[in-house]
Amino acid sequence: MYRIIALIVLASLKLGAQNANPDVIGIIKKASDKLNTDAYYAYDTQYKMYEDYESNRAKETYAGFLLKKNNIYYYKIKNTEFVGFKNYSVMVSNDEKSILISKQARQQFPLDLSKYLRGFTTKLLKSDKNEYVCELVPTKISQIMVSKIVLHINKSDYSIMRQKLYLLNPMENDEKSTKPRLEVTFRPKVKKPAVDDFLVTEKNYYTITGSSYKIANRYKKYNLYKA
Repeated sequence: MYRIIALIVLASLKLGAQNANPDVIGIIKKASDKLNTDAYYAYDTQYKMYEDYESNRAKETYAGFLLKKNNIYYYKIKNTEFVGFKNYSVMVSNDEKSILISKQARQQFPLDLSKYLRGFTTKLLKSDKNEYVCELVPTKISQIMVSKIVLHINKSDYSIMRQKLYLLNPMENDEKSTKPRLEVTFRPKVKKPAVDDFLVTEKNYYTITGSSYKIANRYKKYNLYKA
């Protein structure tokens, strides 16, 4: 599962601008702008890892949740939660009973499409009444860990429906050494303001006074780590 978590963030894509299909770039920019400007949204997510590019049977499947509210991003993959606040980020592993607090700027958003506007050649694979399907191929494969990315974008509102990552490195402990494919599906979730507010409120995870860190009472049996 931690391989999936690491792959979702994809924070290392910082390549220079390249030639690209302007129509596809425009579609992705609209989808990126929607994610950045919408004040409040919630999605149920599903992560499926396939052992190769063509396989139809998932080798690993995890449920998740993605939320943006009060300018805070919260996301969950299986039993691991991530929240990025103004000055600190928090990762909670409910399986390992641990909470990691990092002193850094707001955590990288796992669905930051702006990085796809540079360093890729693009192609429109499909356009029907419901969706755009865009293919992005990195121009410098050696610098990143995907051979291509396919985005399914809702035509009515430019929301992301599905993201497919064609990975370059074999799965962990995979004797076949095949190159896997990760698919992430996003489905709009009914908003629950009271619950969602709780998830994006800093004091519900920790409080910091001077150099003293104190985790919320609900995590009293968890181990605290700082970075």
